[in-house]
Amino acid sequence: MNEIINFTAADMPDNTVIFSEDIQPGESITKSARLFYIGKHKGRDYGKGDLARIVQNFSPDEGIPLQLDHSKSARDTIGFPKKLWLSSDGTEIHGDLEFRGRDNVEKVRLGLWKKLSIGLGIKYPDMKMDHVAVTPFPALEGAAMFDNSKDKKGSDTMDEKVEFTKLQEEFVKLKEDADKRQVEFAKAQELLATYEKEKAELAEKVRFADDEKTIETFSQPDAEGNVKTTPGMKAEELALYHSLSDGQRELFAKYKEKMPTFLNTKILNTQKAEKPGEEKVDEKRVERLCAKE
Repeated sequence: MNEIINFTAADMPDNTVIFSEDIQPGESITKSARLFYIGKHKGRDYGKGDLARIVQNFSPDEGIPLQLDHSKSARDTIGFPKKLWLSSDGTEIHGDLEFRGRDNVEKVRLGLWKKLSIGLGIKYPDMKMDHVAVTPFPALEGAAMFDNSKDKKGSDTMDEKVEFTKLQEEFVKLKEDADKRQVEFAKAQELLATYEKEKAELAEKVRFADDEKTIETFSQPDAEGNVKTTPGMKAEELALYHSLSDGQRELFAKYKEKMPTFLNTKILNTQKAEKPGEEKVDEKRVERLCAKE
């Protein structure tokens, strides 16, 4: 396949034709536009440095064309980009586009031409803009002319509008993130409340089990056979002991140590065993003593 070489005015300066700039009123209009922005486009990443080179390498004297639908025909040239600049944060390329011809101006005024696309020569480091195109289906969403921008005096205002739009978008995103985090926080609070409830219930069960062991020690005979808590007293004493504070429990324990004996198992075990070597509790006597409680 033969290599195709495109010759430009820079290659053949003698072929350049100089046209008159005597443009009549109503035959031109200048609009500011967002032309390009950082990101991955057609498989290539473009950063702030790339955008800065494109702007730096732009010269209005080169007569870069403003075309219809990326056409390469001179009959589809409808104007020229007059100026390029970076947005305040360096993430976008903005430009002033001059549309020429009464019919073209009228289409711009009617809002028929809004969306834009650009052609780039991306050979590093000579990255530069080749042309700008008006097209209904641009490759970059958001590449379009700004409303109500008629000359370069409005460029700063357009930057401010773009910046404000970005801030609005960021605010919406932040609000969505905040709402999401609030929902997650509410779920975390519910889980924590459930955990604290289960922890308290478990602690209560452990405390009750310990209290049962404590009351059980009072119902067991000591070395002399003395019993301070009878079987009929255990349930009430357990409920009372479980309701006491730590300080009250200490007083309760001292009280139980000094209280009189209700039963003495050695005295009860005086009935003669029916079998040699076996002792038997006098059950009737135990019943009488319990009845006295």
